[in-house]
Amino acid sequence: MSQSLQIEALEVFDQEIRKILLQIDREKTRKKAIRALQRKLEKAEGSSKAPYYLGLAIAHHISHQYDRSLHYCEMVLSAAPFSVESLWGSCLKVSIYKSLGMKKERFEAEGNHILIMKKIALHSQDPNHREMAIAELRKQFDEGDLQKYFVDSLSGNEASYM
Repeated sequence: MSQSLQIEALEVFDQEIRKILLQIDREKTRKKAIRALQRKLEKAEGSSKAPYYLGLAIAHHISHQYDRSLHYCEMVLSAAPFSVESLWGSCLKVSIYKSLGMKKERFEAEGNHILIMKKIALHSQDPNHREMAIAELRKQFDEGDLQKYFVDSLSGNEASYM
């Protein structure tokens, strides 16, 4: 496939998924968006399924169906382990576990999230993805989300994972 055809295909894909994702926000159109994502998912192959899994995870999160949201987050991580979609999927997992008060699961999800950010920052071919991962790592460290783990591990104290 030539470079111009690839760019054109990506633009069409972006427009289609953007239109579907805009419907997720409103309760009235969310079911329609979920059905559209599921139809697209059936046609997709391999790592191209990741954006649809992520869309489904977000839709179910907004609907407060956290078990389904976590399922689709896992599907994102398995379909495209070190992609931007997996970065957002792992971030959503951390958020869900945090809101549910599941400390152990949250800590494991945070570790996975950090690993994904690190892999993207070091190995991504896209400079925008690298910059985004580095900015996210800095943000989390500056906000204290990561800092408490480093400080506690250096001082020999057991970290509190709240």
